[in-house]
Amino acid sequence: RYEGFPNVLLEAGACGTYSLANNCPGGITEIIQDDTNGEIANIENYEEFSQKIMKILHGNHENEAIKNSIKSRFSKNIILNQYEKVLLDLMK
Repeated sequence: RYEGFPNVLLEAGACGTYSLANNCPGGITEIIQDDTNGEIANIENYEEFSQKIMKILHGNHENEAIKNSIKSRFSKNIILNQYEKVLLDLMK
C-alpha cells in the first residue's frame, strides 16, 4: 500500500515497457507520466483497474518515448548532478 521509490518502474521504463501502477503514497507520481510511460490507477476500484489492464494490453505504446521519459529525468548523470548539488549545499 506504500512505496518508497519504486525502482521497478524505472527499470521497466528503461526497457521501454509501459506500466500500470497502483495509486499509493510514494514515488510513483514522480516516475509515471500519464499516457507517456504508464498510468496510475486505484487497485481498489477493480473495474477501472481491469479496464486499464485491457486497454494497455491492446494498446500500442512508443517504446523509445517511454525510454526517453525515464532517461531524461533519471539518468545516471542527472541523478549524480543532483546529489552533488545537495552535498555542496550542505557544505556551505
